[in-house]
Formats: sequence, structure tokens, C-alpha cells
Amino acid sequence: MTSTPVGRALRPARRVTSTAALVAAVLALVVGCSSGSPPGSAIDQVTEASNGTFATGPPTPVAPSAGSTTGSVPTQPASPAPPAPPASALTEPPPPPSTTSSASVDEPGLPTTIQPVAQGELVSFQVRRQGAVLIDAGSSGLARYNSSASCEVPGQPCYDAPTFDKVARIDLGAPPQVPGTETTFITGHSNRYRPDDASKGVFSGLQNARTGDTLVIRTTRGTFVYDVTTALTVPFDRLTTTPQVVDVRKDTVVAISCVIAPDRGSYLGNFVVVGSLRAAAPL
Repeated sequence: MTSTPVGRALRPARRVTSTAALVAAVLALVVGCSSGSPPGSAIDQVTEASNGTFATGPPTPVAPSAGSTTGSVPTQPASPAPPAPPASALTEPPPPPSTTSSASVDEPGLPTTIQPVAQGELVSFQVRRQGAVLIDAGSSGLARYNSSASCEVPGQPCYDAPTFDKVARIDLGAPPQVPGTETTFITGHSNRYRPDDASKGVFSGLQNARTGDTLVIRTTRGTFVYDVTTALTVPFDRLTTTPQVVDVRKDTVVAISCVIAPDRGSYLGNFVVVGSLRAAAPL
């Protein structure tokens, strides 16, 4: 996924208070995929600016939220959208080889009970498996519904994380809190050209997550631990009609990125990881 300029300061997320309203809102949700170009291309020379955003040229102006400042990110050529998989292509990957679920393992430093936690914005996101950290990412703010050169449908806006190397909470649903009220959506870039370089695509490895893994989310108000209950590939044209994505569930996080083909030649759909709250503690 590539991003368009967004304000660095966060604004309150839109509140969606019913299943019907959230489904209606999510029907417009498209998550962009590509966050890189072939090695040696102009975009390969991207440098990180001091304000925490990426820039290769003059920034594209954008109207900031009240009290916000703006940064900029490069616009990249979009990868050709691959043919949509057949309707039967909703698939869940095989479980990890270990027979012990990480859900049964209390990891040092993480809460073990669910305690009240006030609403706060995303600070970091981890995927863990039996103590090993598979993804460890900071937050770049909110992924808003903007036009982007790498959105799967040319000319159609999508939700994009502001930077390649950090995740973002999608500006839909709500941040984590206890008691919870709505689903929390998180997205990040996948990069088929450099799938092993998290700085070029922080969620390139999300497709390795499996049922039984642990998600750890830290916000400005506390720490939340989730058990992965679902991990599956969803065809691009079914993302907005898949219950695992659009159903409103409190105490639930949904992480979304794109599936990199084995030959790295295309993206095969969206990869969706669903986590159910196991523990939470305030700061």
C-alpha cells in the first residue's frame, strides 16, 4: 500500500454505533496493497524525512484537521490489479506446526486478566507466536479514505497507512478500550518486491499469522492482548461482504493487508487476521 498525505495530529474517529451503519461504511472500504516498486526504480531512492513521513519531491498539499500539521509521502505507479480469485477462494492457511497454542501461554510482561482501559490511540502492534515476535511495528496514525496510486481499483480511493514501515488504525470503528464497543481495524503496507524488509512493507509478513497466535496492541492508555481466532485470505472483491471483516464485534481487532504471491509477481487478495480480547491492563 502507498499513502497520500495525511495530518500528523490525530482527529477523533468517526463513530459507528450499529451493525447496519458499520456494514454500510465498510462497503466503501478498499485497502491498497503495493508499497514498493522494482529495485532500481526511482521510488527505490525514498528517504525518510525528519517529520516522520516519506518524501521524494514536493509535498502534495492536503487540508489538515484542526490543530494538525501535514506531511507528505510519494505517489507511486500502481501495480496492475490481479484477476479476482473465484468465490470459493476464501481460504484459511494451515496452523503452525507446534501443537501448543500461544493462547495457552502467559508471556512475561503482558497482562493476564481483562481490566478496564480507557480509549486511547494506537502506539504499537505485534504478532507473537509462543513468545517469538513475528511483527513488531509502531503506529503512523490513522489510515484515512484517500486516493492513492496503488489502490487496487485505479481512480478509486482506499485506506492507506501513512508510512511504509508502520501500521495505522483505519479511520473506522474505534480504538481499543475496555469495555469495548466496536471493532478496531488496523492496516499496513505489503511489498511484494521486498517482502523480507519490514521498513519497506511492515505487513508483508502478516500473511504468516495463524490461528492461535497472539496480537499485542499498545495504546496511549493501556496494553491489549488478543488471541488470533481467524486468519484467512479474502478475494479483493469479497472483502466488504465477508462477515469476519464487516461484523461489528466489541473487544475484537481486525488486521488487514495483502497476500503476496509465492513468485512475488502479484497480490492474491487481502489477508485478514481477527483477534479476540484475552487480557488488557491500563498504563
